[in-house]
Amino acid sequence: MARTDAGAAPLVVVNYSLRAAFGPPFPFPAPLDRGVPLSYSVGPMTSYIVPETGPLLASEADVLDTIGEALRRQADLVVIPVGRLSPDFFRLASGLAGAMLQKFTNYQLRVAIVGDISAYTAKSAPLRDFVGESNRRGQVRFLTSPADL
Repeated sequence: MARTDAGAAPLVVVNYSLRAAFGPPFPFPAPLDRGVPLSYSVGPMTSYIVPETGPLLASEADVLDTIGEALRRQADLVVIPVGRLSPDFFRLASGLAGAMLQKFTNYQLRVAIVGDISAYTAKSAPLRDFVGESNRRGQVRFLTSPADL
C-alpha cells in the first residue's frame, strides 16, 4: 500500500505478524533500491529503511535529517544501506561514525547498517573491533544482508 503525505515522498507500509517476523527467513520488504522511503512494523517495532539511492550521509546534519524522517514515521529502528554512508564513516579517526551513531542513540533509535563492509574492516583492526562491539551491544548492528535483520 502506498500513500503520499502532502509534500512528502511516497511511503510504503508493510505489516507482518510476530510469527512471520521471527520465522526464517525474515520477511524483509524488497527491493531496497526503489528509492522510496520504506517503513514497516514487525510486532511492536517499526523500522525506517533509508533508500539505497540518494546523497551520502556524510555529516551530522545529514543524520539529523534521517532521524527526523524516522521519528516522523514513529520508527524504532533505522536501516541504513552501506552505500549511503560516506567513506569517512569507516575511517574511525575522522570521528564521523561516533558522532553520527551518537545522534541516533541520543534519540533512542536503534541502527542497522546493512551491506558488505569487509573491504573496510580488512584494512582496519580498530574498525573490526568497533563493529564487533557494536554488534554485541545491539543498539547499532552491522549486518551483511537484510535477511540478517
